[in-house]
Amino acid sequence: MKAFLKKWGLKAVLPAALILTALIIALVFLCGIRGVYVNVNNPNEFYSFGVTKFSYALDSEETHGKYKKKGATLETTYDVPMFGEMTVPVQFKKLDGNGYVEIDGSEYERVSIIRKEHVLKKVKITLNPNGGVLESPSELTVKFGGKIPGKDYPKVRKEAENGNEYALVGWYYTPQGFKEEGQKAYDLNARQWKDVTLYANWQNLTEYEMTGEALGAATVTFREGDNLLSVFKSAMGWGDGLPAGVKEVKFFDENEKEITGSAPARNVTAEIVYDVTIEKGTLTYVNPEMVSYVVPREVNRISASAFEGCTALESITVNYGVTVEEGAFEDCINLVTATVDGFSCEIVKEIPTLREVTVTGSGRTDYNALRDCAHLKKITVAEGIKTISSGTFQNCSGAETIIIPASVTVIGGDAFSGCSAEIIFEDIDVITEISYRGYKGKTAVVPAGVTVITREMFYECTAEVDWGNSQVTEIGTHAFYKYGGFFLTLPDSVEEIDDQAFYDSSLIRVTFGSGLKTVGEKVFLHSTVAEVYNRSSVPSSEIGVYSYTDPKDTRLALVEDKFWFYGTSSNARLWLVLPGEETEITLPEEFTAFGGTVTEYSIYMYAFGAVCKTVEKVNLPAGITGIDIQTFEYCEELTDLTFAGEKDYWKENLIENYNGQMLRFYRSKVTVTFADGSHINYTFS
Repeated sequence: MKAFLKKWGLKAVLPAALILTALIIALVFLCGIRGVYVNVNNPNEFYSFGVTKFSYALDSEETHGKYKKKGATLETTYDVPMFGEMTVPVQFKKLDGNGYVEIDGSEYERVSIIRKEHVLKKVKITLNPNGGVLESPSELTVKFGGKIPGKDYPKVRKEAENGNEYALVGWYYTPQGFKEEGQKAYDLNARQWKDVTLYANWQNLTEYEMTGEALGAATVTFREGDNLLSVFKSAMGWGDGLPAGVKEVKFFDENEKEITGSAPARNVTAEIVYDVTIEKGTLTYVNPEMVSYVVPREVNRISASAFEGCTALESITVNYGVTVEEGAFEDCINLVTATVDGFSCEIVKEIPTLREVTVTGSGRTDYNALRDCAHLKKITVAEGIKTISSGTFQNCSGAETIIIPASVTVIGGDAFSGCSAEIIFEDIDVITEISYRGYKGKTAVVPAGVTVITREMFYECTAEVDWGNSQVTEIGTHAFYKYGGFFLTLPDSVEEIDDQAFYDSSLIRVTFGSGLKTVGEKVFLHSTVAEVYNRSSVPSSEIGVYSYTDPKDTRLALVEDKFWFYGTSSNARLWLVLPGEETEITLPEEFTAFGGTVTEYSIYMYAFGAVCKTVEKVNLPAGITGIDIQTFEYCEELTDLTFAGEKDYWKENLIENYNGQMLRFYRSKVTVTFADGSHINYTFS
């Protein structure tokens, strides 16, 4: 050997080794996706890739062409009769597992790294009769990718034993194949790609009996190896899935041993494991592992312990009227969505974790259906509801969106009261009746079908009015009673404004449209309106407040984002303190507005408006020139006033200049403290 290497090593062996190494490297480099890829679910479908060419076959049909690999895409080109050359992208992705890929969404196994046309090997199929007798050879040899010739198709039989007869159910990879879950018979009629050992699987034709309480007196039989669940569902008429409320079906033999997998050669008993328990219309138990649940029609009551431990539950559907015992959903910490019938919404109040609710039905929602459900974030009214009754969403203060379908034509009073959610209308113009009473959102759209703003339609509403496509002709009495918006522009279609239409509103400026013909009496009674921009032919003298013909003449100014002032720099008046929950209000000593610096101003009688409900103390600067006797009349919590000026000025200029009348206070005792620390206690009856 040494002599051979000495003589030929450098001349032949070393060069040969180098060439072989280079060939291996080149082969690895060129292989890429080369090889034969077979559909794991259909051996008759395969791809055969070369360096640049490919073949695709499905059953007996074959396509040949060229391809280029561009990342995860194969750009394949081939000739199509009547159409000529076509280029089609094919998605290609490697999967976990040796040799498995995904091509256009289907899983393929690579059975050779060499193109099929170049493979010369044979496939060997070894057959084990598994207790039977072969009447054909136990070993078959087939061309790679070919099919077993009919003359070579295996024949096998099994004689009866101990009175039991047997039938071949197929060839499997293991002796127990068809009895093992997930196994399926090997397809001997398909193309053969790999060496394989197969076992004949025999089914005992003796019939055994399945019993169980749910089956009653029915006779249900099965054979060894059958799928017990399929047999049971067929006997029950269940179809493919399990019915609502059923978690699973268990099977036991005569020794009460649970049977898993296929049917044994002995009788069994079936037992239904329910996800829920319903007793005389009362839901008493729900499986704690339930993620989603639809309450059945027969349920009319849910007991306090029904959902005990149901921490996995995320959604529930209640389409029928039910009553709920207190604490029924106490453990449902992840229950965030629900679908409820328009007349079954009471259940929502019993589930504090709910965030999204869909209200279904074919008619209307119940009166006050979701009232006070402040925990909701999103409310959807399903198509089919025609009327949203009064109070349906009242005080749903946490809601961010309320979705109204095109089927809704009527929305009752207080439906949105106390809500600040964005209201999304699928078609608002089909609505003929609506109320924004108490609505706290950003925008209130008036439907095209509404022609009259009825009494209290915008009562205590703070949203900006969007007139949309409406053709409103009349603003009714008290239509904007206690309206909380500050600016309002009426459309040109409005012809009539009834008496006291804006009674006690927080409006500061109102713009009348050109079509206005009639204005009732005291339309702004007790309101804070400072300006009216009048574009109509109605004389300003008939309106009863300051009126201007040009909006540039505005005398309004917002100071510190809190105080609205009206007037000029030399004659200013505090007109309105914006609503809030402050307990103490400090008025500005000076500010810049109206083209100058304001250091002195008076206070309008309704200036504290809604703030009166919470304010306990008001600090007044020395520059106050006048206070209306009614300014603090409705401030229920007010007990302290401070005045930065002198006591004598307070008494002589701010109090006694009202012909002896004194400030009116809600409380019987209010203390006024002055700059020097002295004070006056006012007691009023």
